[in-house]
Amino acid sequence: MSEPGVISCAFTNTIGFALLTGSAIRYRFYSNWGISAIAIAQIIAFTNLSFWLGLLAVGGVSFLAAPFQIPAQLHLPFHSTYGLGLIFAVLIALYLTASGTLRGTLTLKTQPLRLPKFNIALAQIVVSSLDWSLAAATLYSLLPQTPGLTFLAFLKIYLLAMAAGVLSNVPGGLGVFETVVILLLSAQFSPAAVLASLLAYRGIYYFLPLTGAILLLGIHEVSKQLQRSRQS
Repeated sequence: MSEPGVISCAFTNTIGFALLTGSAIRYRFYSNWGISAIAIAQIIAFTNLSFWLGLLAVGGVSFLAAPFQIPAQLHLPFHSTYGLGLIFAVLIALYLTASGTLRGTLTLKTQPLRLPKFNIALAQIVVSSLDWSLAAATLYSLLPQTPGLTFLAFLKIYLLAMAAGVLSNVPGGLGVFETVVILLLSAQFSPAAVLASLLAYRGIYYFLPLTGAILLLGIHEVSKQLQRSRQS
């Protein structure tokens, strides 16, 4: 079932609006394979939750370990990332605690919800955190070399910019993400140098996977139509 996962992630990362893009693609694939609507909803909820858990985990650790001042231009209710890190860490702790202690099924508006077991929840956080770290490492490797910016220092900037982009609901955080990164790296690099790296990052991390996802989706749809025509 990796094909719908790859395709849906590529569309969601680039276009945004997960429920209308990635989730719709997953539903189309999984429903054709005979998976029930409830099971599909659980898969979608698990993957979307994993995305946020990784951000909360890596952000919580990095923001608490080495907090920095948030520029006033971002208009956030915090002056330092320490407050964000504290909230992120508490949410992760609550999720792991609930996964380890709540054994029954929760009900939300008549819909049954079951949290994953503790070991699965922990693995979920670890894998998603690794994904976030590798994404940040991609952009970090594209920046001009400077001894004044370590990867850990850049990781905090990347996570804050990505969180701002995701919360903005702008497709792919386009413009918002770049503005935050350029603003926070203005002391180390010129805006032109950072922008060039960001454009390369967009191509590698967003548009290249999207192109591959479109091709895979097209091949799937064509093969499906050919199969139907043969059966008829």
